[in-house]
Amino acid sequence: MLDPAPTMMAIVKEGPTVRLARVPAPMLSAPDDVVLRVAFAGICRTDLLVADGRLPSRDPVILGHELSGVVHEAGPRAGFTVGERVTVAPLLPCGRCERCRDGHSCSAPEMLGVARHGAFAELLCVPASAVHRVPPRLPLRAAAYTEPVAAALAVLHAGIATAERGVVHGSGRIARLVHQVLVAHGFERVELRDPAGSPLPRDAFDFAVETGGGTAALAALVDAVRPGGRIVLKSRLPEPLGLDLLRIVPRELTLRAVHYGSFPAAIELLASGRLALDEILGPARPLDDFERVLAEARRSESAKLFFAVTPGLA
Repeated sequence: MLDPAPTMMAIVKEGPTVRLARVPAPMLSAPDDVVLRVAFAGICRTDLLVADGRLPSRDPVILGHELSGVVHEAGPRAGFTVGERVTVAPLLPCGRCERCRDGHSCSAPEMLGVARHGAFAELLCVPASAVHRVPPRLPLRAAAYTEPVAAALAVLHAGIATAERGVVHGSGRIARLVHQVLVAHGFERVELRDPAGSPLPRDAFDFAVETGGGTAALAALVDAVRPGGRIVLKSRLPEPLGLDLLRIVPRELTLRAVHYGSFPAAIELLASGRLALDEILGPARPLDDFERVLAEARRSESAKLFFAVTPGLA
């Protein structure tokens, strides 16, 4: 008699429903594949957009793209061994576009938890190229925050300089993280400003980083940045933003969109102790508490919430 196929628990979005279900466990399908046992998985805006049907996704799909874990199984060409502590860069090459075929960076990478099954599950299979080792001094809950830190590091690629005066515009944990990353990299004249506070002064900043808030927030930054300055676009809102070119063009502003910085650099920054993680990282709860956790994440972005997927891994 054949052994039954292995299964696992996962949070699955199928049609309009999000549920905790027992599903087939992933298996190695290529020699460079790695199967991970997930320790912690973080909840972010993208997960909520997919769960709420505001961001198109694979159907059904296992949600989640921020994670840490340990190697459960590795293909012969993966270069990893069982038990290694790791995290994952969640944008995976599609393998089908012309750039992939020519050996360049993918023009349309597929994201875990959106186009491919993701991290809100006991096990996850990804190519070894997406897997990054975590040093022993970095707890796995903090390591599950690597993806947001790598995303925040992208602002350093926007052509801004440490001597310039800047503002990070936002009130949630993403704004606080970006501000901390800039300060950690020597930006001494960067402010963190809540959009709900007093209006920004006109022409006061060399650069501004938007972290979400829509068209009105972007319009405020157009006036706050000096002529010839830069607005760094960091958020990934699901709806289009309005751009007032009658104001932007005469002021000769540069709008620079940034996506990800280096994952190894993000891991090192997390392990360095230069980020005040206690101000950002919230509690971790089991997968079967998913309804309450997702509801809390929808209400507030003040703290990063996690699923503690595999008890005992830290």
